[in-house]
Amino acid sequence: MDHLEKVRAQILEETKLGRLVPVNHTPFRLNAIGAIPKAGSEEIRRITDTSRPIGSAVNELQKDMPFSLESIDVFLTKIKKGYYIALVDLCTAYRFIHIFIEDWDVQSFEFEGIFYQDRFMGFGLKIAPATFSMLTTAIRDRLEKLLGIPIGVYLDELAPAGPSYKIVMEALILLVTMVESLGFQVNWKKLQKPSKIVKYLGLIINTDTMTVSIPQDKMQEIKAEILEALKLESLSLKQIERLVGRLNFYSRAVRGSRTFMRRMLDYLKFRKRTGQVAPAPLLKGLRNDLIWWDKMIEICNGTAHIPQDLAAHWATDASLIACGAVFHKEAFVLKWTHPMTSYHINILELLTVLFSLRRWANQMSNSIVKLLVDNSVTMSWINRGKTKKSEKPKDFQEWEDSAMDILREICFLCIKYNVAVTAQYIPSAENVIPDALSRLEFSKIPQSLQLTHLTAPPASLGSWQ
Repeated sequence: MDHLEKVRAQILEETKLGRLVPVNHTPFRLNAIGAIPKAGSEEIRRITDTSRPIGSAVNELQKDMPFSLESIDVFLTKIKKGYYIALVDLCTAYRFIHIFIEDWDVQSFEFEGIFYQDRFMGFGLKIAPATFSMLTTAIRDRLEKLLGIPIGVYLDELAPAGPSYKIVMEALILLVTMVESLGFQVNWKKLQKPSKIVKYLGLIINTDTMTVSIPQDKMQEIKAEILEALKLESLSLKQIERLVGRLNFYSRAVRGSRTFMRRMLDYLKFRKRTGQVAPAPLLKGLRNDLIWWDKMIEICNGTAHIPQDLAAHWATDASLIACGAVFHKEAFVLKWTHPMTSYHINILELLTVLFSLRRWANQMSNSIVKLLVDNSVTMSWINRGKTKKSEKPKDFQEWEDSAMDILREICFLCIKYNVAVTAQYIPSAENVIPDALSRLEFSKIPQSLQLTHLTAPPASLGSWQ
């Protein structure tokens, strides 16, 4: 085993703390253990492999606990210019959560001839992240309600934010007091007092300039990885996995850029599902996405501005006859022509959003915009930046998803003009003007609106390429 001395020392320490207990009997379940180094540290994390044996593993016997972690995008929408942010990191997070006495044998293992019961939740247990996330989210919710300030939370990292140093410092003290009273231990080396420049989840947030950026060394690593991939005709499964990992990190800094990872993510799943480990040709769509990433990193230089002001509501609608949209005192209507008359209504609704952005994205620049739509599928596509898995053909080689092509251009325009779009569903009865435009019922349109009749789409699809 790699890191044997460190594993031995950690087991000894946790035995002293009472988390691990040597036992004389043979536990009914013995699991393999391993160790992985912590990023940017000489410390290791001991892992208990509860995913084996297949068919009767501990993880297979646990109920799924679906949960989602708060993305940095959500946290950024809560902070304002000049805010102070503090950081609290909890040590060995899961290892402070007790498990039921009946389950003490479940995480047991043997090390150097001694059987150990693990009486606290361990790394490797399937339900551990969801369980811990529920706890820290509950702490966050309680403090936000009590203090009236936003607090970011991502597993064991919490980030209170507020308009003054004093307010955030008081929140920091209360947060530390609360987590310690619950039995958790604060990592004092990583604790950061209130500041306008902080490194949260690996990204640098500056509330004076209202920017979020990737550290330069990370950005250079990502760019080098992309350029190396573009030189090759074929990529192995490991190379695809490494690329996805790098770009996934970058996408946390640039809102909407994850849409340009969808093909790679789907291709990675396809390769894994079909057992293609050896190098395979780099498909045209994937190459185009990598070229886009290379250019976007160069343009953004690893930095994105955090949208602040709510520009206004913006509403769209489409029918099989025409489409229409309204923003401020402007509106447009476009009557469909061939081949759009044969498109599915969901595609027409999405095209209407795209045509709207082509007209008004420059007016929405550096702002948050709420898009009102009466089509739940369009709302889902916009908010998730992707279509559903069930809507994708099985043969990846011939896959040409028109909805994703439209979404890519929508996301490109949002990134280019720094627009944060959130779609919200409203009933058709409330979406009055766009609905009337889509049905060419001009008598229902207020005279105060500056209405433009479009005769053709502003440009061809795929202009983002």
